[in-house]
Amino acid sequence: MQEVEMTSERVMRVWWLLAWRGLLGGWIIAITLAFLLGAVGGQLGLDFPVTATIATVLSSLAGLTWGFFVVKMALEKKYKDFRLALVAKS
Repeated sequence: MQEVEMTSERVMRVWWLLAWRGLLGGWIIAITLAFLLGAVGGQLGLDFPVTATIATVLSSLAGLTWGFFVVKMALEKKYKDFRLALVAKS
């Protein structure tokens, strides 16, 4: 397996994938959870601080889970002139 030089351009491509997929996906998850949990909290008669606390905890856990999948996507992606690989130490 040939190793390529770690240039700023290559690092930027990986960073951009992690940033935009992480932020976009996290934003969509947060909006969806806030809407659903607000509706459920309202139906159950919970006050706003309780609903907000539950939504914050669940959104944080969902964001951490989403982050795992974003890193997996970055590792599986074939970039223009390289790909990321996990290689065992020799």
